[in-house]
Amino acid sequence: MIDEAFLKLSDFIQELSEHESKVEGGDYGFNMEVEEIKLGMPIQLDIVVEEDGKIALGGVPPLYYVETSVMPVFHSIKLSLGKDK
Repeated sequence: MIDEAFLKLSDFIQELSEHESKVEGGDYGFNMEVEEIKLGMPIQLDIVVEEDGKIALGGVPPLYYVETSVMPVFHSIKLSLGKDK
């Protein structure tokens, strides 16, 4: 079972990917259309091997900073989201 502080990695990526392509300023009179989003960030992974041999992955933004002999200790993720044409 994945640590409760982590999201299933697929849910984590889905939440990072959700965005509105249009932003309207309403009373302020502006409109903005997002065509591309590029995201790069460190993540912490929780890797669990279940009894049946299946591997479960969890991920979250870094929860805390701990110095170790090998730095950095975080994994990284990069996402590129583009507008459908």
